[in-house]
Amino acid sequence: IEIIRGSSSTLWGSDAATSVINIITYSGSSVDKNKKDDGVFKVAYNHEFRDNSNSLDFLWAKKFKDGDVMTSYSYSQSDGDLQNYRLLDNTVGYTGWNTNEGTHNFYLKSNYKNFKFLARHLKYIHPDTQDFVSNTEVTNPDATNSDRIRTLTTLHLEYNGKINREFSIDTNIGYTNNILNKTNPGSIVVVGRHVEGTNEFSEKSKYLESILKFDSDSWNTMLGFKLSEQDLYIKKDQGNFVNHKEDTIAAGFVQATYTGVENLKIVAGLRISKSKLRSTENEIMPKVSVLYNISNRWHTKYVYSTGFIHAPLVYNDGADGWVYNPQNMKFTQGTKLPQEVQTNEIQVGYNSNKLQASMTVFHIEMKNQFVWIGRTVPTAPAYLYTYFVCHLFDI
Repeated sequence: IEIIRGSSSTLWGSDAATSVINIITYSGSSVDKNKKDDGVFKVAYNHEFRDNSNSLDFLWAKKFKDGDVMTSYSYSQSDGDLQNYRLLDNTVGYTGWNTNEGTHNFYLKSNYKNFKFLARHLKYIHPDTQDFVSNTEVTNPDATNSDRIRTLTTLHLEYNGKINREFSIDTNIGYTNNILNKTNPGSIVVVGRHVEGTNEFSEKSKYLESILKFDSDSWNTMLGFKLSEQDLYIKKDQGNFVNHKEDTIAAGFVQATYTGVENLKIVAGLRISKSKLRSTENEIMPKVSVLYNISNRWHTKYVYSTGFIHAPLVYNDGADGWVYNPQNMKFTQGTKLPQEVQTNEIQVGYNSNKLQASMTVFHIEMKNQFVWIGRTVPTAPAYLYTYFVCHLFDI
């Protein structure tokens, strides 16, 4: 697991506002290291008495001449941990946390020469008391009035090829279908008001991304673009569509790394993105980072980066809104402005055979900050964090 702090806007765009977490999963080659004739088959069963959970996992992996394949299937069920909460009248209620009646998860990952393919299908059933309208209250929070079912399907194809000694190209295409529905939808009646129920939310997305890379002794340059289409809608209990939205996001980016000076590394990047639905202007996101090795053991780093966060699109009483305001018992329109994020990071580090230590000052500022009732403020407070990390060896 790799964690990159700061808004890495050049490659990951507006969603990477504070950090990037890169999870590198196992492949068929890493599981079937000895290239067995029938591959490697694993099965695991787990039971926890606290929440009466059961899980059963199957995995098969095979390494062959020009690639590998790995596939798995998982099933899980859990009663959930009981979590207590206190209501306004000082009574205490309990609800199941991480409760599911049966989750199925299928996963496939394969590599062949310069191609990588990934497929996943997840079905998650979770008893719940909440409706899809944001922050809806219910008369009896302990009562399960429906099952929430999430179905997620993902397909991803990637190509990594060398053009010549210095140039290479990476191209990704993919499709995701995320559906959330209810087995027993219905209107939720709250004391003093009525909230209309919804029974299905769906988000479909398609994307195409291509990156041209150039590598030399002193320079590493990336030039690329990304185009994605999203189709979002919510269904009412009666089955008709409401709040149907279509969005197209286009982005171009460039990033250059220079290492021609000894002990010095400079990275500069720029991303320009435009959302047809959620941004009225181009979102320009620059990034600069400088890493300098003071000596064999001491180093210093500075990173400046920017990013944007977009407000969610939900259905609130027939309007494009964000959340219900109980103070005036009305739905607010909510913000569509992107939330701009700027970060600065300064770090000093020390590294030896027995000690690794670093001290980091991280500053983040957000503009057009989202607040609870769905409105925005022009300038949000800035936040300043200080990190000190120390690792000792041979103790």
